[in-house]
Amino acid sequence: MRAALAKASISNFGIKGKDMAGNGDMKAHRETYEGVMNLLKWGALASFVVGAIVVVLIGS
Repeated sequence: MRAALAKASISNFGIKGKDMAGNGDMKAHRETYEGVMNLLKWGALASFVVGAIVVVLIGS
């Protein structure tokens, strides 16, 4: 049932059997993924630092 629903949904969007890295460009996908993960990591760290500064400023 689930497979039939997924197949129907994909055919409704006109996606014709393309894989994520179907063209063999896995290096570009990996670089993009690593870039996004680094952005999230540094963004979380920066948010924590800014939050700590705000807490210190409010507390004083």
